[in-house]
Amino acid sequence: MLIGLGRMIGPSHLAGDPTLTLHYPFSERLSLTPRKGPTLTFTRASNATMFDSAGTLVFAPHNLALQSDDFATTWTLNNLTATDGATSPAGDTTADTLDEGSGGTTHRAFQSIAITPGATFTFSVFVKNVDRQFVLVSFGSGVNTLGVAVDLSLGTITQSLAVGTATIDSSSIQDVGNGWFRVSVTGDVPGTTPLFPVISLSNKGTGLVDMSSYGYSGSNKTIQAWGAQLNQGSLQDYSATTTAAFYGPRFTHDPVTGASLGLLIEEARTNLLLQSEDFSTTWVDSAVTPVGISTNTTVAPDGNTTADTLTDDSAVNFEGLEQTITVANNSTPWTATVYIKKDSDETRFPELQIKLTGGTLQRVNVSLNTSTGAILERSSTGTTVVSVQDAGDYWRLRVTVDNNTTGNVTLEVFLFPAAGSTLGTIVASATGSIIAWGVQLENAGHPLSYISTTTAAVTRSLDVVGTTDVSWLNQSEGTLLVEALQEALFGAADYLIQIDDGGSSDRVFLVVDTNDKVTFNTTNSGGNNGSSVAAAIVVAGTSFKAIGAYAQDNVVAGKDGVLDATPDTTADFPTADTLTTVRIGDSHAGDRTLNGTIAEIKYWNVEKIDAFLQSEST
Repeated sequence: MLIGLGRMIGPSHLAGDPTLTLHYPFSERLSLTPRKGPTLTFTRASNATMFDSAGTLVFAPHNLALQSDDFATTWTLNNLTATDGATSPAGDTTADTLDEGSGGTTHRAFQSIAITPGATFTFSVFVKNVDRQFVLVSFGSGVNTLGVAVDLSLGTITQSLAVGTATIDSSSIQDVGNGWFRVSVTGDVPGTTPLFPVISLSNKGTGLVDMSSYGYSGSNKTIQAWGAQLNQGSLQDYSATTTAAFYGPRFTHDPVTGASLGLLIEEARTNLLLQSEDFSTTWVDSAVTPVGISTNTTVAPDGNTTADTLTDDSAVNFEGLEQTITVANNSTPWTATVYIKKDSDETRFPELQIKLTGGTLQRVNVSLNTSTGAILERSSTGTTVVSVQDAGDYWRLRVTVDNNTTGNVTLEVFLFPAAGSTLGTIVASATGSIIAWGVQLENAGHPLSYISTTTAAVTRSLDVVGTTDVSWLNQSEGTLLVEALQEALFGAADYLIQIDDGGSSDRVFLVVDTNDKVTFNTTNSGGNNGSSVAAAIVVAGTSFKAIGAYAQDNVVAGKDGVLDATPDTTADFPTADTLTTVRIGDSHAGDRTLNGTIAEIKYWNVEKIDAFLQSEST
């Protein structure tokens, strides 16, 4: 059959599913396992946050405990032996038998984890009674510990205990079948690094004064254990580890509607503001009269009661808080954000500011109507951006300002609970309160996901997603579709997907270019590269479908059903090197990160005709 462009087109070029060889419905499956194609690999070297379907800001799946199924490795054993080979809750033989032996005192397994306490953590483990009825599950730092005692015969928690200044938020025991129980305890442990998760055998379940170091004389009794996990926040589904901590992918949601947005892929970022959730320390008053600070008064976006109430009660003076850092004398942008709780008060208007000093002043100020979300920029200097994001019960207020290489090396972030009595103006007589949480400062032109800090700045690492299994790939022709959403459009091109030879010599890649347009490119080490640009503009915060088809002498791009009117019909498709690697949401160099979400990826192993491209991307 002859179609339009002067080339032979067979039935496979017209059909849909018969040639579909890659399909990742991320927003539907919330998994890297596809409908068709290989399971993707994912890495990130740190923890990270996302929104769940209830609109709560949560940590991505992670496990900070090493060797979660092997207590004979990494774990320190006191008067205890660990033998592999027992049947686990997963049905394999990776569970360990823990034997208390005879005599001794404390019979426990623990490990030292180099993290700083001060946040909420959950320690959990799967345990099964063989002939030792009681188990203690605890964690702590120094003299501050918390834990629970459980009766494995009855499947009950028999005692909860917090020692020192530790506090227990919750605990649970869940029957998972075949005699196995998952025991968890969640709480807060002040102190210094490291943190110690502990599993102890016990000859009693009540009357304990210390869950982590209780001792008795052993009588060769045993339990089985498997799946130890330490995670920040509330209890998560179990994720296995071996020699390194596990940090999982983020399948995030719209915080207002709860709708699934898909796989979140972001570049590395650092929150340079300390004590992002506690205004009572590190933050200082910026005016004569101090701000009234009541800590932990309200449920924060992460579901914990850690949001603070800030009050300006002076009708004479401004009241605000500030934090100062030293920055480089360059021209890079700086972005500050804060979560402020929604309310109906329209008599006072809070304000967020950044000020750069030392050379020519650069400043950005924005005030917020906490009832409507309306914002107004006031008296800013230099290149600035202000915005607000609806985050469910909170607004996330944002300011951005560029430095200017004139000697500005001091950066101050200010937050005023009542800067004015009308939006966009300031007056010292304004009074009132706000509920604030989650302040962040990034050396970038737009904000990314929230990063919690305490006594030091914290960096969230780069998300890396892809595969080297390209057995499904037809290198001579094909069609790619990516449904994505970008929160911001800033700077260099952002990559949706790239298939390459391990580098940049030969590749095909679908991107949002510097003009905010979908572009489909091919690079050929022999020259005569291909490029096609769809005319429609990508809008930040709006989902779109990008599509591209390729073959010898034809490269075409499209967005939301509209194709490039002048596709590249002279390109030589890359053939010198074998394409070996798929990268999702980034380039081979790892410096063109999407900074957004991908809801779906599809690949057909033939070059589809224009009508199909239009239909599939609409």
